[in-house]
Amino acid sequence: MKKVLIIRFSSIGDIILCTPVVRSIKKNNPNAEVYFLTKEVYCSVLDKNPYIDKVLRWEDPQDREILSQQKFDAVVDLHRNLRTFRVRLMHWMTPFYGFSKQNLYKWLLVNTKNQKFAVDPIVNRYHRLVDDMNIPWDGDELDYFNVNETEMVSSLPDQCIILVLGGTYYTKRIPEDWIQQFLKAIDQQESMVLLGGPSEKEMGDRLQASHAQVINKAGSLSLAESAAAIRKSRIVITGDTGLAHMAAAIGKPIIWLWGNTVPGFGMTSPTKADIPIISKEVEGLNCRPCSKLGFDQCPKGHFKCMSHVVDEVILDLEKLT
Repeated sequence: MKKVLIIRFSSIGDIILCTPVVRSIKKNNPNAEVYFLTKEVYCSVLDKNPYIDKVLRWEDPQDREILSQQKFDAVVDLHRNLRTFRVRLMHWMTPFYGFSKQNLYKWLLVNTKNQKFAVDPIVNRYHRLVDDMNIPWDGDELDYFNVNETEMVSSLPDQCIILVLGGTYYTKRIPEDWIQQFLKAIDQQESMVLLGGPSEKEMGDRLQASHAQVINKAGSLSLAESAAAIRKSRIVITGDTGLAHMAAAIGKPIIWLWGNTVPGFGMTSPTKADIPIISKEVEGLNCRPCSKLGFDQCPKGHFKCMSHVVDEVILDLEKLT
């Protein structure tokens, strides 16, 4: 193959989960030009990836022109929606490779709560896609290369604990009252760095004002700087967020607090050798999972899926120390 187009429009975690596919294709076709089509806001996730020759932005007219004019030897669709179908129509004579999204099983899992409808991890499905291309699989490990350790990051304490505040949906985020309980209960000498977007900055400020060991960086670091902060840490505590996948790619132990979503949706991260991920789920809730994505508020109003036992999380933290 001389030119390959890979498509994944969003989001941070989903794009990171694609990286074993990119690496497998490039390492087994080192002379091929690998193009990656995504949304402009997620281009930084792919910056400095040595297995990608050109990142195309879906919204950019010039990139769309490049996309329409190129002659690809394969189109690898890792998103599978109406927009990617439009791209495939541009290259309808080109060999196409896709994967099973298993959306029916996810729908059944949401609506029946029966774990027999849990789907295969998405990286396993990507593995089968690469096999269909007759390309050797280069392993499940995730890649993340855009790490920018600025002065703002270098001032952070080494071996700190990262606590991720953000999340696309409210029902995936760790609640502020839970974090307050957690911070009161842990060793006050532990440095805790908060990461998140601008919308989490005010909450981070409140947590920092209440606890001397807290350093709030929510809303003040770029994605590449957040990656550098994670690289300096020893453990990452997070909800079901893109930074969870970033931490797995960088190779940090993770305590993963699941809320309305479940590992059975297949969006778990493979880990690097001997790097543990501890998944925490609140058992016995007949309303979970309530959505494969999430909501701006708990549909039931109680948000019990994020009522993790603080002492259990602290014990997990001690196991990883």
